[in-house]
Amino acid sequence: MANTVRPHLAQFSRRDVMIGTGAAGAVAVIAGISVLRPRKRPHSEAVVFNEETTPGAVVPEGAQIPVEAATPDTASEPQTGNQIDPATILATASISDLRNGMTSGAFTAVQLMDAVLARIDQFDRAGPELGAVIEVIPNARELAQAADDERASGMQVGVLHGIPVLLKDVVATNDATRTCAGSITLEGNEVVADAFLVTQLRNAGAIVLGKTNLTEWSNFKGDGGASGWSPRGGQCRNPYNPELSPSGSSSGSAVSVAAGYVPVAIGSETNGSIIAPAAVCGVVGLKPTTGLVSRSGVIPLSLSQDSPGPMTRSVEDAAIMLSVLAGYDPADVLNGQLAEFAPAATFESFPIPQPGTIDYTHALKPDALVGARIGVCRTMFGFEEQVDWAVEETLQLMADAGADIVEGASIDTYQELEEAGYRYTIYTTEFKAGLASYLDTYTPDGPILSVADVVEFNEEHPNEELRFGTDTGQYALIDAMNAEYTLESPEYQELLRQHMILARDNGIDATMDALDLDVLVAPTAGLPFPINDEGDVFSGASSLVTAVAGYPSITIPIGMVDDLPIGMHIFGRAFSEETILGIAAAVEKLVPKRQPPKL
Repeated sequence: MANTVRPHLAQFSRRDVMIGTGAAGAVAVIAGISVLRPRKRPHSEAVVFNEETTPGAVVPEGAQIPVEAATPDTASEPQTGNQIDPATILATASISDLRNGMTSGAFTAVQLMDAVLARIDQFDRAGPELGAVIEVIPNARELAQAADDERASGMQVGVLHGIPVLLKDVVATNDATRTCAGSITLEGNEVVADAFLVTQLRNAGAIVLGKTNLTEWSNFKGDGGASGWSPRGGQCRNPYNPELSPSGSSSGSAVSVAAGYVPVAIGSETNGSIIAPAAVCGVVGLKPTTGLVSRSGVIPLSLSQDSPGPMTRSVEDAAIMLSVLAGYDPADVLNGQLAEFAPAATFESFPIPQPGTIDYTHALKPDALVGARIGVCRTMFGFEEQVDWAVEETLQLMADAGADIVEGASIDTYQELEEAGYRYTIYTTEFKAGLASYLDTYTPDGPILSVADVVEFNEEHPNEELRFGTDTGQYALIDAMNAEYTLESPEYQELLRQHMILARDNGIDATMDALDLDVLVAPTAGLPFPINDEGDVFSGASSLVTAVAGYPSITIPIGMVDDLPIGMHIFGRAFSEETILGIAAAVEKLVPKRQPPKL
C-alpha cells in the first residue's frame, strides 16, 4: 500500500517533518546520535489538536454529564433535566463518563446494558455484521439490575461498578458462557472456576458480559483462514471498513471497543495480538509486562510471553483497567516453574504488587513529555510510508511539547530475533504444557484434556475445524502434540534463555542504557489490509522484541489516512508501565482526536 508520494494527512499539520535539511525542528548531533529539540516559539503557539473534552476526560463524581461534552459528534437530541440516554454516548464514552452517569442518576446500569445489547445486535449481528462478539451472558440485565440495587443502597463496589466488559474467548469464566479459544473443540468442556483476572474484574464491580471473537487458538493452529476468523465466531471485520481485516488475534476485543459496544475489553498477546488489532481498529491497546497481569485461567499459547491486557478508547481507561488487573498471582507459572525466566526475576525487590494496591492513573501527568528522552527505533519503521509519515509528525509534536527525540535507538539484535527459527520450538513446547495445565485446572472433567485430544477432535470434524486439510489445517497443533521437549528439558530452557538475552540484555535494555532513554517508539503496524481466507497479506507490526522480552508496550491512535486509523507503539523496560502510560497520555492530547468508525 505504500505510495511514492507523501499521503494527505488531513488531521495533521502541514509542517515539514523533522528529518532532512529542510526539517522544521533543529537537530543536534551528539556523539553520532541526533536529538530532535523543540522548535523556538512561544508556549502559547503550541499545536494542540484535541482541545475539546477527550473520551478519557474525568467528570467529577456526582456531576451531570453534559451530552455535548461527552459525545460532540453523536449526541444530537437535547436531554431533559439530568436524564441521558446512554445509547447517545456509548460510542465514545469513557469508563468515567459511564460510571459518573450512573452515580449521578443520569441513567441506570440496566439502561446502559440495554443500550450495549442493542448496539451489539445492530452492528454485530446485522448492519455491517462485524462479528466481534461470540456470545453474551443470558442474565446480563439481571446483573445490571443488581448493580443498580447496590448503588441505590449506597454500596459502591469498585471503580468498574456496573461497567460492562467483554473478554477474549481465551479467558475462563465460571458462568453461562463458554471459553473455547474460538474453537468448537472445547464447547463441551465445562469451566469450573473464573480466571484470576476475572475475579479482579468482578471485585471491581464489572459486569463480565461475554466473549469476543479471535483468530482461533490465538493464531496457533495451522493454515486455514484470515485474522479474526474462528469456527465459533466466523469472520470478525474492521469497523472502519468491513472488507478489511481487524488483525489478530484479539480481533473481537479491539472491534468491540472501536465500534462502541463497551468502553473496554480484555485481549491477550503473545506477539502483537493486542497492539496490532488495536492499531488497525483505532483504539488503545496495552500489553503489560509479562506476569504483571495473571495468566492463570487464560488459554495459553506461550507461557513465557503471553500477557493479557486492556483494549480501550483512551489511555486513562487503560490505566484504570491496569490498576484493576495488575497483581501477584502465586499460581502463575512465571511465579513458579518458570520464575527464573520472568521479567520480575531481574529485580532485587519483587516488582509485582498485591492486587488492588496500585493506581496507574497517578502516572497521567500533563508534563510527562517535558525532558523525556524518546528513542526512535528506526529498525521498526517501513511497514508503510503513510504510517511512517504520521509517526514523524507525531514525533515533532512531542518535541514541541518538550521531549528530546533521540535518533540512533535501533535494537541491534532485531534482525537476529526475526530470524530465530527456534522460537517455534519454544512455542510448541510451552503450548503443549500450558494447555494441559489449563485444561486440568479449569475444565478437569473434559472431555478434551490435551493437545492430542484437540487434534483427534479436529480430524473427526474436518468441515468445521480443518478448512484446508488435516495436515496444514492444524500443523502447529500436531507439532505441539509431538513436541520433543518439556518445560524441564535443559535444551528448551537454554533456547528460552538465549532468546530472552537477545530481546532483553542485548536488545531493549542495551539500547535504553546506552542512550539513557525513558521509552522507545515506532509505528505499531501497517494499515488495515483486505480479508483473505487463504491467509493474511500484512505489512507487519513492531511487536516482536517487546513480546519476546516480556516488556510492556502500548499503542495509541495518532491519526487517520484514507479514513483508516494509524497507531504509534510506545514501549520500554520491564515494569515501566507508569512511564509508558504517562508519556502515552501526554501524546494522546497532542495528536488528532480519535475518530470513531462511521457505522
